Amino acid sequence: MVAGMDKENLESSFAKGSLEEERQTAEHPQLEVQRTIQEHRRATESYQPSEDANSPERNARYPIGDLLKDFTLALTKDKRSRLPPGFMPQLKNQMERVISGKEMLDGYSDVFIRRSFAEAYTTFTERAFRRQIDKDRRADDLILIFCSQATEALQRDNAPRFSSLELLVDRHVAMFVKVICSTLIGYGNDNLRELMEQLMTLESKLLANDQFRLLTNDQEKFAGSGKGVGVSRIPSSADADE
Repeated sequence: MVAGMDKENLESSFAKGSLEEERQTAEHPQLEVQRTIQEHRRATESYQPSEDANSPERNARYPIGDLLKDFTLALTKDKRSRLPPGFMPQLKNQMERVISGKEMLDGYSDVFIRRSFAEAYTTFTERAFRRQIDKDRRADDLILIFCSQATEALQRDNAPRFSSLELLVDRHVAMFVKVICSTLIGYGNDNLRELMEQLMTLESKLLANDQFRLLTNDQEKFAGSGKGVGVSRIPSSADADE
């Protein structure tokens, strides 16, 4: 009888703990951000890259979760691959250009792109997150949270009506990575070369995924209205070196 009561008390305790955790997450969005980052790092520790991940003959979509793990592993192996001090204010300015519609590069006027940037911008400007980024200076944390925020924004806006949700997220994350690259170029620091190479590799694979995104006639009409996803090729950061 005592054992039964202990079991009931234990189950009740777990239930209360779960509810309390959900309540705290709802009240403090930064807890969800921290949880996302920690879960990603734990998953990366046991991750084994696919043998065909870098095959030039690959003709399938790269899962974005695997791409982010590959990127984190690469940064972990090279401790020099950190964002420069004082990077966030510069990135913030670049993101504000996108959100306000002042960014003239192809694709950034898309309403869904701007909304994804706005969602991430809100998280990035939270004091707790800024402190963490300023301390750790990890680009993978920024990209991971942008990916999470973009996914939520696209789901909420019913964007998958017009294209595959996963491939739209790929496209949005690629364009965010491009903004990171353009911000880093302004530093002109040779010490950032390894980080730039890893970022451009990630961007190119995400843009390769974008080539699999096929639009129906109705979707093409929507894209042609100027209100949604365009079909033109997005130049990669590597194009700037050509």
